[in-house]
Amino acid sequence: MNRLEGVVTKLLCATDGSLASVKAIAFAVEISKAMQLPLTFFSVFPPEGGNHTDLAYWGAIVVDLHDIKPESVLGRAVKRASDTGYYHVRCVKAFGKHIAQAISDYARVNQYDLIVVGTVGRSGASRLLLGSVASDLVNRAHCGVCVIR
Repeated sequence: MNRLEGVVTKLLCATDGSLASVKAIAFAVEISKAMQLPLTFFSVFPPEGGNHTDLAYWGAIVVDLHDIKPESVLGRAVKRASDTGYYHVRCVKAFGKHIAQAISDYARVNQYDLIVVGTVGRSGASRLLLGSVASDLVNRAHCGVCVIR
């Protein structure tokens, strides 16, 4: 099956639990619901044991919705979707230290058409010191990136 250029068929929403990502979740849920698109919530975590210090990103797992704690980052994302009546979601937990690379690699390998991510919109010295996942993601991603502020 050929994928149509510019047509969104799968949406990936990256979240870290911040206020910026809460806004991104709300946007992603509304777009997915309106267009009846499958929506995946994606969050990157530090390693669970082992020594992965020389790896940027070491995999992702699909998490069963029944195993997600409601107070967790992914649990709050799922609750936002279900509160609006949208249930066509799944969650992925990734492990890594380079967040933008983990998001973009997962989106590319799994053929997502759009990535939604939040940002606080830092600029100048604070951006240089803190970096910007959203900016890095825009530069790395194979597909469109919607940055919510």
